[in-house]
Amino acid sequence: MSDRDVTALLERVAAHTPHLDVDVPGVVATGRRRVRRRRVLAGSMTIAASAGALWWGVGPGSGLLGAEEITPASVTWQVDEPTTVTILDGVTRGGEVAPLTVTKGPEGSSATFVVSGHEETVVGRPMAGGADLFVGERATVLIWRTPAGEPGSVVAPTTYGSSSLGTVEADGDQLTYWYTLGAADYTPRDIVFHDSDRVWTAGGQVAETVELRDGDVDLTGFELPDLGMIGVADDETLFEVDTTVGVGGVFTAARLPQEAVFARQLFPEDGEPDGVVAGPVVQTRELATADLAVFDWEAGTDATGVQWSVDALAWHDQDLDDPTVAGVEVDPVDVGGRVVVLGETYVVSADGQGWPQLVDAEGMVFLSVSDANGPSDGGVVMWRDAWWPWAPRNHVYFAVEEETLPAIADGAELQDVVTVSGPAGVVTLGAVPARDG
Repeated sequence: MSDRDVTALLERVAAHTPHLDVDVPGVVATGRRRVRRRRVLAGSMTIAASAGALWWGVGPGSGLLGAEEITPASVTWQVDEPTTVTILDGVTRGGEVAPLTVTKGPEGSSATFVVSGHEETVVGRPMAGGADLFVGERATVLIWRTPAGEPGSVVAPTTYGSSSLGTVEADGDQLTYWYTLGAADYTPRDIVFHDSDRVWTAGGQVAETVELRDGDVDLTGFELPDLGMIGVADDETLFEVDTTVGVGGVFTAARLPQEAVFARQLFPEDGEPDGVVAGPVVQTRELATADLAVFDWEAGTDATGVQWSVDALAWHDQDLDDPTVAGVEVDPVDVGGRVVVLGETYVVSADGQGWPQLVDAEGMVFLSVSDANGPSDGGVVMWRDAWWPWAPRNHVYFAVEEETLPAIADGAELQDVVTVSGPAGVVTLGAVPARDG
């Protein structure tokens, strides 16, 4: 690992873990910043693999995405003179289609096809990323130059009838075509292309990418926020990653929350207390809304789950319902875990004396219970949401080395009661929100 990699890793750990040399006399409540982390929740889509291109469709008549960026590699089929490509001739049929030809010239393109005896010629229009699109009354046809010389493929919506995919040669160019039947005036939303290290859409969006390596595995991780899509790709195949995706004998990729800095797999093991043993630890890579980890496959052994960690000490199971959310643990919450207090999420850390403290999303200490002389017996944190001095205050009461809190003097009801734990002991806390009047 290079010095730059080490520095980047330390910065990531520091982003989720507070400094341990905070000197706080007595019980100190520091200012807190209200930071709402933006979360983009991905849909519960199944894993879909494709070589070269992945299809995302919307309903009939929908418009094309505009070009927001220039694609890093062209998929446009270019010709100097009119050229006709026969995809299906009078003998070869594709379901209810025969024949199907596409003619391309310097001034434009057209497709002619017969569906169930009805012939139609459709003028083509280029998508922002370069593919030629033909939208007819009985079929929709696309054709593009195959990126990186690899056969393209499309995962198409099954609600719009039958579809077919293939390749054809034209004057030395390898072209990929796709057509679908069963929906009049059906217009696609986008196609996702990729080569060895880039991912982009026919609509012009270029994906954020990261390099993923472990052992002999070398993949490109990517995210296309406009499509809600996160995945991995190699030279030939693209995989969407919902929770985990695996290629037996090659790799497993996992999608994890942004807080994850490290990840590991769990494997079945007889004689272990929980029946599982942890595999080697790998470093995750950050994307806009989630992290990705990749594991070199261990021959003959199937993993039973994935865990992630901020500091490689406290480990958390992957949330299979929503792997991008870190979640909040039940009592007692150990170092590295998370708690919610009055709508804000805090990380549990250990201070210089080993007592648990709460830290906000930006690494600011919200609650610390000890100084160089040892821990306090307990106390209260107070703050105002507004600036004027007469504004009501929020209160967070806490007790050190106790798993319960004493009754509040004015009879107020505590909420968000939780016990947090560090090497030196436990702290129990509960909150009373600000009350007007």
